[in-house]
Amino acid sequence: MAVLKQDFLYFQIAHFLIEEQNYKLIYASDSKQNLYFKNIEQDSYIRLVKKDLIWTRDLKEDIEKEEEALRNSTVYRLSKKAKWTYLYISDVNPFFDFYYVFSTITKENITGNLFSPADVIEEDEWVFEKTFSPLVDEESALKFIEGVKQKIQSIEREREKTIQRTFFYGKPIFSSIFLFIQILFFFWLEFNGGSQNVETLVKYGAKHNELLLEGEWWRLITPIFLHIGFLHLLMNSIALYYVGTVVERIYGSGRFLLIYLIAGVSGTIGSFLFSPTISAGASGAIFGCFGALLFFGYKSPKIFFDTLGTNVIMLVLFNIVFGFVVPGIDNAGHLGGLIGGFVAAGAVQLPKNQSKLASLLYIVILIIGIGSSLVYGYNYKG
Repeated sequence: MAVLKQDFLYFQIAHFLIEEQNYKLIYASDSKQNLYFKNIEQDSYIRLVKKDLIWTRDLKEDIEKEEEALRNSTVYRLSKKAKWTYLYISDVNPFFDFYYVFSTITKENITGNLFSPADVIEEDEWVFEKTFSPLVDEESALKFIEGVKQKIQSIEREREKTIQRTFFYGKPIFSSIFLFIQILFFFWLEFNGGSQNVETLVKYGAKHNELLLEGEWWRLITPIFLHIGFLHLLMNSIALYYVGTVVERIYGSGRFLLIYLIAGVSGTIGSFLFSPTISAGASGAIFGCFGALLFFGYKSPKIFFDTLGTNVIMLVLFNIVFGFVVPGIDNAGHLGGLIGGFVAAGAVQLPKNQSKLASLLYIVILIIGIGSSLVYGYNYKG
């Protein structure tokens, strides 16, 4: 009966947060003894925990495990400065000062509350300014608990369906083809003078400003598939395998093809405008994939930040800073690809979230951007 009372209070609070307050369930542990909620209107979170706290070590172990579990999660990285409330539902009263110990082992933005079923009977108002019903009828309580569990499972299933629809819309067809092509071209270069030989690179299509000015326009495209040395190929192949496949799964193969090529050309144009050196590589196109992911985040911020958002932003920032700090990196090409990929993604739009007017606007921006850059480049450098 004691456990049932604890469960009843625990799931009453969960039901109250979901149905009556502006909180959204963002994660539930397999045992359903840890539930995480985010306030939709405010930057605040609640962790609801069903756990008996008897000794100080029980609380310390829970906090340590929680910090370890959340440290590498997207939820923690996005919310580590937000207001957190830990609500412990315990069937027993601890043999220590809960509030003092909690305050000494947690950060300032985290507050804690400890409740037991008995508290509900004795107190009229607490934390939520709401009275929760004490357990009277066992059968009704079990039915209520089962209903809340089903509600939680329904929310999790819907979230999983959304993720499946979003991240598995397409299959990684062109990303695999591009990966095969750049590996094939690398070995072609190696067997025909070497991938680090300038004459070989120029012969087979590397970006060369003077030859572009002479009308060899195909050099806007061919550098995407050429790489200078094995390490260059390896790094871009890994990036294409991981980032490119995600973008193609989100956007579908046709849209990915356009995004990748437009971003690659934009990267070449950026390099043409700001870098006099001979260059090659898929980096601009891969940065364009990052740009497409940022556009996805712009259009669908919730699922973006719930899944891969923070990692994408950190990778983009790291690579941009790295490009400015380390000499010899064609950062103009990277930034050109990033911008081109973002705008190209806007032009093709997301499969399930389309706007013809927005698409037309991005197409106009793309035409003006690429066109004016080429006009400026050919006139200025020519």
